[in-house]
Amino acid sequence: MTTEITTTTESATTTETTTTTTTTTTTTTTETTTTTTTTETTTTTTTTETTTTTTTTETTTSSTATTTTTTMTTTATTTKLPGCLPPTIRLVPNASSTAPVRFFRSDDFYILSNMLLRCDMSAAITTKWALHSCNTTCSSPIQIDELIHVNFNDLFIPARTLPYGVYQLTLTVIMEAATNITSTASTYVMVIPSGIQANLIQMGTSLVTRRYQKNFALDPGTFSTNPDEVRWDASDWNYAYYCTTASLFSSSQLMTSLLPIDDPNYMIQNTSCFKNNSEWEYSSNVYWKSTLTIFAQALKPNKTYQFIVNMTTKSYPIQQGVGYLLVHIEDNESPLITIACIISKMCAVKFGEFRNLNPTTQLALYSTCGEDCSTIQQIKWLVYQGFINASLNTVEWILFDSNSTNHDNMFFGISTANLTVSKDIFEQNPAVQFWRFKVLYSFSSTTAFSVLSFKVNQKPRNGSCTIDPLNGTAETLFTVVCSHWFDEDDIKYYSLYAWNMDSSHPIMLGYSYEPTFQIRLSAGNHYASSQNISVHIRDKLDAVTQYNLPSVIILNDETETEMFNSATQYLSKANNSETFVQSLASDYQCTVEQAIALFNQILHKLNTKNIELALKEGISMENILVSSLIDQLHTNSNKSSTSSALSDYFTHLNLQANVRDRLVTYMHNLQMMSIENIQWQASSLAQFTAATNQLTRAASLRASDKCHQLAFSLKRLANQILYEDVRATSTEIINCINNALTAINAPLQNRASVLDLDLIRSNVISVDYEDDAEIGWADPSLFANGDEFSSNSFEMNRNSFFQKRTVETIAQQANEVISWITEALSIHLTQDQHATINTSSVFFSLEITTAASLYGKPIRPIGHAMIQFPSKFDFNMNPNTTMSLRTIVQPLAPAGSSQSRAYTNFSASISLSVLNRDGSVIPIRNNTEDPIEFIIPRDSNFRVPTMNLQNVTSAKNSENQNFYLHYVNITQANKNLSMSLHFEMRPLDKDLAYLFIYRFDRPPQLNTLVDHTDGSALWCTLDLAKNGYYSLFIDNHRTAEHHSVVFGLRELNSTETEQYCQYYSVNNGLPLSDRAFNFTANYEIRVYQSGCFYLDSNNNWQSDGLSVSMQINVQHN
Repeated sequence: MTTEITTTTESATTTETTTTTTTTTTTTTTETTTTTTTTETTTTTTTTETTTTTTTTETTTSSTATTTTTTMTTTATTTKLPGCLPPTIRLVPNASSTAPVRFFRSDDFYILSNMLLRCDMSAAITTKWALHSCNTTCSSPIQIDELIHVNFNDLFIPARTLPYGVYQLTLTVIMEAATNITSTASTYVMVIPSGIQANLIQMGTSLVTRRYQKNFALDPGTFSTNPDEVRWDASDWNYAYYCTTASLFSSSQLMTSLLPIDDPNYMIQNTSCFKNNSEWEYSSNVYWKSTLTIFAQALKPNKTYQFIVNMTTKSYPIQQGVGYLLVHIEDNESPLITIACIISKMCAVKFGEFRNLNPTTQLALYSTCGEDCSTIQQIKWLVYQGFINASLNTVEWILFDSNSTNHDNMFFGISTANLTVSKDIFEQNPAVQFWRFKVLYSFSSTTAFSVLSFKVNQKPRNGSCTIDPLNGTAETLFTVVCSHWFDEDDIKYYSLYAWNMDSSHPIMLGYSYEPTFQIRLSAGNHYASSQNISVHIRDKLDAVTQYNLPSVIILNDETETEMFNSATQYLSKANNSETFVQSLASDYQCTVEQAIALFNQILHKLNTKNIELALKEGISMENILVSSLIDQLHTNSNKSSTSSALSDYFTHLNLQANVRDRLVTYMHNLQMMSIENIQWQASSLAQFTAATNQLTRAASLRASDKCHQLAFSLKRLANQILYEDVRATSTEIINCINNALTAINAPLQNRASVLDLDLIRSNVISVDYEDDAEIGWADPSLFANGDEFSSNSFEMNRNSFFQKRTVETIAQQANEVISWITEALSIHLTQDQHATINTSSVFFSLEITTAASLYGKPIRPIGHAMIQFPSKFDFNMNPNTTMSLRTIVQPLAPAGSSQSRAYTNFSASISLSVLNRDGSVIPIRNNTEDPIEFIIPRDSNFRVPTMNLQNVTSAKNSENQNFYLHYVNITQANKNLSMSLHFEMRPLDKDLAYLFIYRFDRPPQLNTLVDHTDGSALWCTLDLAKNGYYSLFIDNHRTAEHHSVVFGLRELNSTETEQYCQYYSVNNGLPLSDRAFNFTANYEIRVYQSGCFYLDSNNNWQSDGLSVSMQINVQHN
């Protein structure tokens, strides 16, 4: 007798890779008066409005207080039309020609436009910026660099695109519904010199060692840098050199107590370094003096000298730079060791020999050996704390114990050429204002060292921030006011963050260059929601102070529902006067982002409610949503769903998806400028795309495309900005791109519903955003389902066609985003350091390690997931070679390009990449005896197939078969894949034993005369698993090329049980019998397949080279 059993196929997947002393407080008040001149005719009315905005700036220092008033004029000219007035424009920052805003030429800067559109006819506008030089008058337009785009609402000026001087920046706004309705607004900026970095030697190190019997050169003409220029020209500068045996603490002593070395009176100084002028020479053009060579034996051994260069420009504007270097003279050969900051912009000269150090970010240093370095035996970093000796006016250094166990995970690369110091060290030692880092290179016969010294940049302080009111609804405009913040380097901007429970993962609400700004907030899923809000105050050298505001209570009333209904109604109209829509159309960054952020919160709440209601009604979670990696929702399995519940769910789902589809277009159009702007946009997109079940194909693609652009911009800025900014922005971008990837794959994997808007767009021939002339719309075979030509099948297959095409685009963008994020983070990481992003959308880890550390290395990303390197593998690299190890876990495996199903829809995917420092893949080759092991989690909503009861006690055995047989079809539609087989049997009588046999593609036979089997198992009571069942596993290599398996079971009698189970010996063999099967108790059985696949370069799932482990279970592979 043979019973056919339908197998449940489940799989898990792998993605294989072969592998900155002045205190300034500014308060701005705006007062607007309007002067109107009107001339009337019989048909129209022409009005010119001049709006004068007066800004009062209060500047407070330690001893003075002054008030400066600047004026900005906005002009609007219009021929009056009913219901259409010229827009009101406010530029940020707002400044007059007498007090322009100052920007360093080496910095990007931008002007934001805050517009209020007042036209019922249409919200569409045309904008254009004009730039005029005000070095004489402001009437001279300048030739605009191609990098400056003048047709955006906001004006972005990249670094080094404007020469030094004062400029008038004017924005003109024209209403497209009536082109004679215009408004203009102007602001003024001054581009100023940034200041050069005067370096006496390469990298601008504080202290180096040099040999007594060897010449050495000081070459500021080569090694100095001017951030305002692309190239450095040594001939543009005058050079004056100083040398002293005293260590100068204050840079002001340079001009008051020292003479240049070529001054006739220099030798009479007590602190002079040389006995006569023959001990040195200018090695380059004598007029330039850009290089100074000190001859051998000119300086005394075992002594430290301080060299200073004072550089001034030969032309206007006059600039000056001062460079410092301590040189320690030794008897022995001493290779030149230098130290510099990985992010040079973050370590500008503070004063004297001291560089700037931000206490709120990590410090990343690197060292180089510039001469014969072939015999390096050891590298070691030493850390010192500095304290001022007031009587001597010097800094005294005390060695800091960097090896203490209290400082674990605070110093990385302590024995390598690179050193990274966690910001925790500086935050835990706030009284220490000076730090020194010394790297010591040990060679076979000598040692050499170098030092880099820092002074801590003080954070903004002594100020406060308020928010008003302390409670409200979604319509409430909350005002945040920050005042009296003090910082020597001025305030750069204010950013706002919120969180509910976890303060370690706050959500960025926005940022402002002004100390007063407004926001809207949304309630949570309950009647009232308490939001914790903090303001980050950042100075121009990027030191940050966090100020926590009082908690704000947001009431959950009908306002949010009304706002959503309003948006649903008005967003569908192209030309609309609704305030919300005109705010979006203004393209003002803050307005658009806050409007979208508010509605995203509302949509998120509505979506959560919709899903929770659906689950309560018994709708299966697995068919409507992909489970996140962290938060889990589960179906109410005790209730079956109804058609009305499904209908309600889909109605709300599609309504909300339509709103998201329109909203994402406004986000896609925003201009990318500074890192704070990029981070905010990325944060908004990550939140927006979190509802993957509500993303249409177009919304997914637009979100992916925008995140792709943001990732590229981040990569471009990564070597200029803080690690914390790179990491925070990377987190949001990776969340966004993975959300888009999940959303586009979910319908193909039957893990989300096909949205109405996608279905409609797929079946309209003139689909401009995705139409292809090569698609044969009239060819029924292209979209038919085999021989089925129904309209429903036709429409669904067309939708799948476009869905798969979009998957390819988003997958390619996702790969590039991952590569760029890896590159951006790698710049800031050193050996033994890692960056981990662990969110509900994705797990991403990047670790810098050595080749030797990979042998036997376990990696445990999240939950049950794990990767285990073997103890042996073929790795043709030096064990000390530094490399990057990247691990990614995504909640849903991609569908792949194959037309046949791969059963990956309930599996997560894991990606492991071993990369060299330039990002190229390093191949790893292992053998079957030493495999790389992967444990890949499945979706928590995967439903384990129930066991089927087999009523074998009443089975008729007319043919006197020895075994009760079961047939299982294991034919694979996808010929590239092989899968393992799992048999699980639960006896209703736990005291019974069984003999299990199987054979591929034909029935098995086993008795005293015949053995036609491919495998067997003796199941004794002692073999029962904890959950009370017997099991057998057949790996995927054995099932390959087979189409079916037939297995049989026979219950052992008491004699057999005693002989083969209680007193079992290997020599006993199997209990062979010629008797017909006889069962005294029924049993339950479950058979399922599992696979482990990798996605190849053509986006096809493959299984060659992969083996499924017998340790697999229904939670993971």
